[in-house]
Amino acid sequence: MPPSSVKSSVRQAAASAQQAVAAAPGAAKATADPWYAPSNLARARVPIGFAIFLVAYILMYRTPVLLQIPCAVLLWWELGKEFTGRRGPVMLVCFTLLSLFDFAVLNGRGSGLCQVTTSVLSPVLRWLTPGMGGADPLATTAWWCSGTFPIWEYIGLRALLVAGIGLLAGLRTFDVLVVNYVLSGLTCVMWIMANYPVDVLLAISIIVAGSDGFQYFTGKTFGRTKIVPKISPNKSLEGYICAFFICIAMYYFYLADPSAVPIRQGLFYMVVMFLVGVFGDLFVSWWKRSHRIKDSSSFLGSHGGFLDRLDSHLAGWIWSAVYVSFLYTGSSKDFTGLSHQRIETMIVVVWGILLSHWAITRFMGWRRD
Repeated sequence: MPPSSVKSSVRQAAASAQQAVAAAPGAAKATADPWYAPSNLARARVPIGFAIFLVAYILMYRTPVLLQIPCAVLLWWELGKEFTGRRGPVMLVCFTLLSLFDFAVLNGRGSGLCQVTTSVLSPVLRWLTPGMGGADPLATTAWWCSGTFPIWEYIGLRALLVAGIGLLAGLRTFDVLVVNYVLSGLTCVMWIMANYPVDVLLAISIIVAGSDGFQYFTGKTFGRTKIVPKISPNKSLEGYICAFFICIAMYYFYLADPSAVPIRQGLFYMVVMFLVGVFGDLFVSWWKRSHRIKDSSSFLGSHGGFLDRLDSHLAGWIWSAVYVSFLYTGSSKDFTGLSHQRIETMIVVVWGILLSHWAITRFMGWRRD
């Protein structure tokens, strides 16, 4: 058979195979499904993101406890399932209890929850501190059920405790670092929520989420230079630079509230917030790559897991607690220096644009099908 006849036969066979696949039952089902089908919802990054934001926003202002405890438990579940060996579940329970202990201290002062926790821990502490002559260490500590909370002393001592427990249990050093990072972030956000208005937490979340969003969209559009391809291959130098200047410009020209915080101090807070957010994202991505996983879980669909959504937020909460503890010199409770009214306006406009764009593109795609 001549070579030309062989080539034509191959082409005809390939064309027949393509027609058979196209005519197979359910071949076009993925594109023809309505928007509420699971196959499309799994790819619906924008509406899932909006649902996550809406639930978090409502719980943040109405019942923060329903936001704090489930997030802490699910974060430790995502981390704990990567710990190898029989001690993994034990470590998961220990670290979850530490987060619940934070909640009891920071949100239960003067309440029945605090009193119950005190009654459980007091006998143990009396036994561990015989030099106090049988006195109750918790009763002599003003911050326990009232007063201020020594957050940095607590975080430092707990970090040593977690390092000792983790290393004795056979955890890797990297895992211990990530555990302390998550614990510190959760403690800081609970401390901020217990001592500052909820508007402050919303402002912090908007700064971090806005930075991540601008990095994603500008990186997709202009990104060419990969910074850390082995850790986070989708991150680019162009995306970081564009997102940085967009965030600073939005703060300076629109979101800043000079009556609350001077512009220069607010800019300093914003710049460091951007940098620590990038660090937190890369740090958690590095840990995930070390365990050969892309997402911490699939709990949030196309957004991955809670750790994937909160990796930068954890760093932002830690930085905010450091800033207000040691560097902030103003008298306003809203140390972020952002106008809450303008934040809400920006939220409505941004989500309106994203949801409209998603709906139009989905509708046009279905019409073509």
